[in-house]
Amino acid sequence: DIDVPRKIVWDETHFTKFSTWYVTGHYFVDIHPPLAKLIMAEIMEWVGYEPLNELHPKWWTADGFVGTQDFVNIYEDDKDTYLYVRYGSAVVGIMLVVAMYIAARFAGCRKITAIFAAYMTVVDNLITLDSRLILTDVYLWMFHTATMAVCLASTKRSFSIYTQIIFCILTGMCLGCSISVKYTAGIYFIWK
Repeated sequence: DIDVPRKIVWDETHFTKFSTWYVTGHYFVDIHPPLAKLIMAEIMEWVGYEPLNELHPKWWTADGFVGTQDFVNIYEDDKDTYLYVRYGSAVVGIMLVVAMYIAARFAGCRKITAIFAAYMTVVDNLITLDSRLILTDVYLWMFHTATMAVCLASTKRSFSIYTQIIFCILTGMCLGCSISVKYTAGIYFIWK
């Protein structure tokens, strides 16, 4: 069940907090680029996330407003905001499996081998865990695998030169998305 546990788990603390801050417009500094958290924030807005009322005395201390606790609002009993954001991660996890299959096919693998690679992605415990929580790693892996798939596609001589150029442009876009999730994706750029 993707709704279990109905509380903050592990690094969801950080990514949920940053995503709600994008929605509310709070200023903050993050060590990672914002793309995955902006996608999560967009999901929160689509499902009607309501930021905390700054006038409520519960969120004020002697030192002022404690807006940094805004993210706990998505786990309240009467709201399923966190559930929809977890569904977003699950959809990206499914896209990762498809991207793995496509990358393996463009790498020259037979269908059965590509299916096995996709199957190994499905049964990988870390990917399964990250795909059901509000974490950014699954976004990174999906964009990274998509980068490999379109990069390999751009080298296929069976495509016309225009199609290869389109694949090269898509490679740059997917790589840009990878780096926009976490800077560690830049290592792939250096390697290539």
